[in-house]
Amino acid sequence: MRDAMDQTLRIHVEEISDAVTAMQRFLEQLLPDGQGEQETGKKSSNYEADTERVPQIDRGFQREFLQAAIDILMHVSFDRGEFTQLPPWAITPYEVLPDGKKIKAGSFSDIYAGHWCGRVVAVKVLAPATPSKLFLEHVAAWRVLDHPNVLKLYGATSATTRPIFLICPYLQYGNLVKFLKNAAAGVTGGTMTEAEASLVGSSSGVRPRRSFTFMLEIAQGMAYLHRNNVLHGELKGEKVLMSDKLQCVVSGFGQRELKSTTYHISGAPINPPITLRWQSPEVMSGNLKLTPQMDIYSYAMACVEILTHGKMPWDKASDEIVRELVLSECD
Repeated sequence: MRDAMDQTLRIHVEEISDAVTAMQRFLEQLLPDGQGEQETGKKSSNYEADTERVPQIDRGFQREFLQAAIDILMHVSFDRGEFTQLPPWAITPYEVLPDGKKIKAGSFSDIYAGHWCGRVVAVKVLAPATPSKLFLEHVAAWRVLDHPNVLKLYGATSATTRPIFLICPYLQYGNLVKFLKNAAAGVTGGTMTEAEASLVGSSSGVRPRRSFTFMLEIAQGMAYLHRNNVLHGELKGEKVLMSDKLQCVVSGFGQRELKSTTYHISGAPINPPITLRWQSPEVMSGNLKLTPQMDIYSYAMACVEILTHGKMPWDKASDEIVRELVLSECD
């Protein structure tokens, strides 16, 4: 049975839970209105039906094939005791269509553009060494957050199979530093209207009033995170994204322990030197326990980036000089 299943459906045993969940969700789209909830259970809270994507031809055959495949997979998995009921927020690899465009590459994760439920999304694929337990804890803390200045999490893999990934909105303007530098160079990019461009750009970059708005939006996002007991740990201009409404959206929060553990397992370097300029004096002195005050210091450095149109703090000085300067001021 297992060999026949592998040859026919091309699904390995460890992928059954993801495959069944994806099939059940797609089957909901093929069933008449209301019937999907009765036959396949309550719809996933993060999955929206998109019936326009489903051809009208041969729906009956598609329903029969999907139901038969689900029955076979469920039978095999229950016999082997390997089926896991996925949580409603889980997104399976079968539901995400990557478009091959890599947005960002790094030692901890790579970010790609993709499609999910009719949306253009950002797919953040984490390093193979990422520990599942810490990843799920990170997802649990993130998925309940809801604030206009904090990056939304649509969902994530259940971590039962690899690769481990997160699904977030795709924000066309990129990060704040890139946006500020483009504005200073007179390049708006994206689909910005003339009205938006006139509001943001000037001959010397982002208008002063808009700069203060950016700082306020980041502060509001960070205050919300702190009220919900989430510390950022790595705040800088590149960790702030620009929404389609030209609002600042804080991203990359709460990943410090997950990153450090992953780096330890994989042997990759823990902290790229460039992050030093946003580190508080306590961190520079070797205190690695995060506090809200450390985030506030990093926020001040992000404000420096805004006021200098995307330049790094102390952009003319070396890391050694920056460290010496900051620590000497605290003696």
